[in-house]
Amino acid sequence: MLLSGESAVVLILFRQTWVAMIETWASSRTFSHCFLVFPLAAYLIWIRRERLASLRPVPYYPGLIAVAFSGLVWLAGNVGEVRVVQEFAFIGLLISLAWTILGSTVVRLLAFPLAFMVFAVPFGVSLIGPLQDGTAWFAVHALTLTRIPAVLEDRVLSVPTGSWTVAEACSGIRYLFSSIVLGVIYASLVYRSRRRQAAFIAASFLVPILANGLRAYGIVLIAYYTNNRFARGVDHIVYGWVFFTAIQLALFAAGWHWNEISRARGSRPAGHIVSPATSNEGWPVRRLVIASVLANAVLISVALSAERLLPSSELPKESPLLTIQVSPPWQPATMYDTSWIPNLSGANRRFLQSYSAGSRRVDLYSATYSSGSEVELVHGYNQSSDPKIWSFGKSRIETAQLSDGESIAVRKIQMESGSSLRTVWMWYWIGGECTASAARVKYLQAKARLLNKAGDAIAIAIASDEGLQDASAEESLRDFLTHASFLRH
Repeated sequence: MLLSGESAVVLILFRQTWVAMIETWASSRTFSHCFLVFPLAAYLIWIRRERLASLRPVPYYPGLIAVAFSGLVWLAGNVGEVRVVQEFAFIGLLISLAWTILGSTVVRLLAFPLAFMVFAVPFGVSLIGPLQDGTAWFAVHALTLTRIPAVLEDRVLSVPTGSWTVAEACSGIRYLFSSIVLGVIYASLVYRSRRRQAAFIAASFLVPILANGLRAYGIVLIAYYTNNRFARGVDHIVYGWVFFTAIQLALFAAGWHWNEISRARGSRPAGHIVSPATSNEGWPVRRLVIASVLANAVLISVALSAERLLPSSELPKESPLLTIQVSPPWQPATMYDTSWIPNLSGANRRFLQSYSAGSRRVDLYSATYSSGSEVELVHGYNQSSDPKIWSFGKSRIETAQLSDGESIAVRKIQMESGSSLRTVWMWYWIGGECTASAARVKYLQAKARLLNKAGDAIAIAIASDEGLQDASAEESLRDFLTHASFLRH
């Protein structure tokens, strides 16, 4: 009961964190499985209810160190506006509070369900790119080994019957997350040995990665031998899920060979049961109250510190104004396509404009954020464009020069949608400093917040199409920047 009260305190004080988590679950199919994490954790606790009933909670004061550490990590994530750090720390607070209030003996029994709650954090977006590359590499080598001519350029796989783009949806990230979550539950229910649990969880991580490569290879193979009559369009998605389901069932069947359920029924593992607590033993009420008071003091201190580090009310709440001036031969033009613009949320102001010089054309987009904004500018869901429309190639940092001679770093991103190929350059201005590094953006925002200075942020992207002008997209972008002045005021 006391632990429920402490959990309620965490939910109230850190409500913006768990609300953001739920919003991510709802908005991204990649993390829709997170809705099941807490119910499944509750189930894992419930099946341990008999053993729990035999244990007596004894507060563990050193657990307050874990509470304080989790609070400091959350505070650091809040200052740097790193959502995933805040979310991991939030789960850490719940686990460390359980340790402090219930004690080591009880938490040792609940270690698996408590650790399972980590899967409620929507993390792992950074794995999408490497998974795409791994899938493309596996598919092209498998095709080559089976004597099918295949060429891989960036993430576009070409065979004689057509080309295939290994898009974000083909990365297998949803397969991977689903497999790991199911694997953890399966390992908890079927095995008692920590070694076997770890081995099965590792297999649940590795098998879907290999299976996704086989899936991609198989789909291209089917399309090749049927002259694209099968495994195109929706077919390849259906085939993929059928294949994943079969692989998952095969993994469970293989893992069942080493199950320990029958042995566990005959004799329960030593060390899991202690002598039942009787009413004569009494409850350590005084220690429970002290642990609760101290934990609340730590939680409230963290929350108050976060409030004190909010941008001062004296700082301007309006986002900075960005003015772009261009010199001939470049001039403003009508923007006809907005499908490419970066998918940035929470901006206070946005600006869209196209510019032309003869047959050359450059589109520009900017999003500005004020000092008082608590929106995370750089995270996995603020993308260079809508992934439902565009597929992305590898990105890299390049150097460009502005009209005043200043050199800036830009992130070059290649995007493809059907027959359209577009090059995007993107960078940020944070408190007057220019950067293309996401880590640098975080650092500059945290620094401005700690020093209570204006941390105005501007994200800028310019884009140009390949093959539709008398110059390459990169040449058009470089020439445009040498004729453009960006005035921030």
